Amino acid sequence: MADYWKSHEKKYCEFCRCWFCVQFHESGEKHKENVRKRVDQVHIQIIPLVEKKQGFGRQREAKRKTNRPPSGARKKLDIHV
Repeated sequence: MADYWKSHEKKYCEFCRCWFCVQFHESGEKHKENVRKRVDQVHIQIIPLVEKKQGFGRQREAKRKTNRPPSGARKKLDIHV
């Protein structure tokens, strides 16, 4: 019995949104450009979230500091109580 023909396994590229069976797809210029674009998109989406989270932490810290009386005033309150 003769050997039968078997195609290469196809893989799906999430960045290029295409199927490929050649192992050298990831080294191509189109693929590299699509990866750069995708990374930039994710970076643009994440930056506002990170800044919002950091800003919220700073606001919380500032609020915590403003609620405390100065250390000298606290000592005077402790003495008179």
